[in-house]
Amino acid sequence: MDTKPRNTLIKAEGLAGSKHPGAYRKPAALRCVLCRITLLLIMDNQARRAAIRWTYDPPDPETFGALFETTGWNDSYRATVSDLGLALDRSWKVISAYEGNELVGVGRVVSDGSLHAMIYDLIVRPSHQGQGIGSAILKKLVSACRTEGIRDIQLFSASGKAGFYERHGFRPRPADAPGMELVE
Repeated sequence: MDTKPRNTLIKAEGLAGSKHPGAYRKPAALRCVLCRITLLLIMDNQARRAAIRWTYDPPDPETFGALFETTGWNDSYRATVSDLGLALDRSWKVISAYEGNELVGVGRVVSDGSLHAMIYDLIVRPSHQGQGIGSAILKKLVSACRTEGIRDIQLFSASGKAGFYERHGFRPRPADAPGMELVE
């Protein structure tokens, strides 16, 4: 009878075909439990994504403001609800994602409708991040731009989020590329 606890690692010495002699592996029972937990998490995320309602209508400014506040950006912007409402109204396209009646994600594009588009404020509620909502918003915004034949799609990336956008085909602008930012 095996007296080892089920949640311990087993030394893999002598395992036929082992590429890593002396390596450790998890017992089969633990691997099976971890697989079930992983599968349940994947199924939960898929069910959540299926429950998301997408709309091209902007959220109301108060709801958007509450989501905007989760980013910490307003510490420097100091945008009022009125400012945020005006930004939404003047956006070329807005994608909103709702779970039930809760706004869980939003993204917007400012564009001339022909040559240039800039993606702003792609926000996913922290409790809903990592579930594909941000990716879906970004894909929908890019698709809307491509459908209109827009040639130049750019965006502002929040600090630490560049990798997310790079996985979706964006790249940082070269240091010698055109473009400047007014700093005061």
